[in-house]
Amino acid sequence: MERAQRGLAQAPGQHYSGRVETVDGSVFEVDLDLSRAGVATGTITAGELSIPYYGVRGMVFIRAPKSYWVAKGWVDIHAERLAEQWSKVPPDHFGVDFTSELAPERFAAGLYDGGLVLVGATVEIDGRGSVPIKSGAYTVYLSPRSDLPVITRIVVAQQHSMNQRLKTLTLDISALTTDHVRAMFDRMTGVGRSELVSARSGEVRVEWSGETEMDPCGQYSCVVTTKLSSTPTDPAIHIESVQVTVDFTFDVDGISAGVCHQQIQLPGSGSGTATCTGHYVIPADGLEHSWNVLIKLDWRALGDPEVEHIVQVIADQNVALR
Repeated sequence: MERAQRGLAQAPGQHYSGRVETVDGSVFEVDLDLSRAGVATGTITAGELSIPYYGVRGMVFIRAPKSYWVAKGWVDIHAERLAEQWSKVPPDHFGVDFTSELAPERFAAGLYDGGLVLVGATVEIDGRGSVPIKSGAYTVYLSPRSDLPVITRIVVAQQHSMNQRLKTLTLDISALTTDHVRAMFDRMTGVGRSELVSARSGEVRVEWSGETEMDPCGQYSCVVTTKLSSTPTDPAIHIESVQVTVDFTFDVDGISAGVCHQQIQLPGSGSGTATCTGHYVIPADGLEHSWNVLIKLDWRALGDPEVEHIVQVIADQNVALR
């Protein structure tokens, strides 16, 4: 068993495929490649939706359609904003943080503590016989290949040291080659530099509270102040702050009269205000005129330093490959 653990931990990476069920009854099918330190990419299938997955050290991004976000409780306007964009989500969004809890190095270390084990009858996995060995919450399937036993499947039948949202997990495992992992790193670096720079945040909702004050306002300008609120999508996660861009679009008699942009920082859970001055001209012709302001919100998941950090983590792991 200990030799099999070393094999799991020391390979350049592992391919995980199988099923995850959370305590709330959600079921996901997993098809992921993970480097030994936990950089992960692949797909998670929820129902009929195949969702691309990108994870680096507890930072997890997915790209899902609008229907997925609506099912997760997002209102239409916000679900549309997240649709088909890389969106940052809590690391255990699918019941377990693959980049941390299932990183092969860490996962292997926790599979067996040297205590008593139960050995079951041989079963066939991928055309080879595998022997189930139960240790604590884990059942590990070992297949004797050449002189080194190989772990082919891991089953977690109860909560162990993982996230409390996890109910059961069954994963078939196969080792990745160095060339495969290097190619994975190259693809993920490209995505990081070209796509994560505009990733949305699915960890927090920012909403207009409905409170807007317009004062003072006159023939040529108006000061608009609006109140915003931010709420984490999962009470278990802690978010220090969120950067929000507020666009105020003014029109007079239905004709665009200017745009004002304001960037503010809100607490991860709390409220704040955004203020902008719109400039326009209302004709002094004695007739009645109407003017309006449209408020649009946008908030992103990452700044440039965070993107560079992700890319650097991947580069460091690439250098460490042997």
